[in-house]
Amino acid sequence: VQNNLGESGFVTSSLENRDLKWETNLNFNIGLDFGFFQNRLKGSVEFFDRRSKDLLFEIPKPISTGYSAYSANTGALKNTGVEVSLT
Repeated sequence: VQNNLGESGFVTSSLENRDLKWETNLNFNIGLDFGFFQNRLKGSVEFFDRRSKDLLFEIPKPISTGYSAYSANTGALKNTGVEVSLT
């Protein structure tokens, strides 16, 4: 790599983090389908629960270190809900 002064050099763009690991997702779904009046009225009810952990985020660092941020597994997310359908 050459800078504007014509001198060769090497610059790292990010810090190494040997503690990084894969993100983990856990899913749970349960549902019920039903029909009434000889299936003229049909529907379904579903419940879902999804949990994600070890999400990858950029953690800010002081500019004086020479880096703006580093990657770490610090995030978690939980989604739950109910879906209802009638036809």
